[in-house]
Amino acid sequence: MWYTLGQWIIKRRVFLLLALLGSTCFMGYHASKVSLSYEFTRAIPTDNPKYQDYQVFLKRFGVDGNTMVVGFETDHFYEKSYFNAVADLQKKNQKPTRSNSHIKYT
Repeated sequence: MWYTLGQWIIKRRVFLLLALLGSTCFMGYHASKVSLSYEFTRAIPTDNPKYQDYQVFLKRFGVDGNTMVVGFETDHFYEKSYFNAVADLQKKNQKPTRSNSHIKYT
């Protein structure tokens, strides 16, 4: 059985090599058309209030994977001690450390 299979492959080697080359080119062409999507799938219903809030946020601020958004809900934001604490937090997050020294801040 293996002998006849080997003879069959050797007899048709040019055709099999061309078929292999053709299929490789075909798959390579289609692989070049592959793209990634960073959007949510429809696992979250579009009528969900949190999803709608997120869509409003995207329209207002745009999409950037390198942005960290921090929100504060307080009536004391403009008091000196609280404002200075927030400013210190912001400065601390911009200082490169050993783990994020490769990050360029602009």
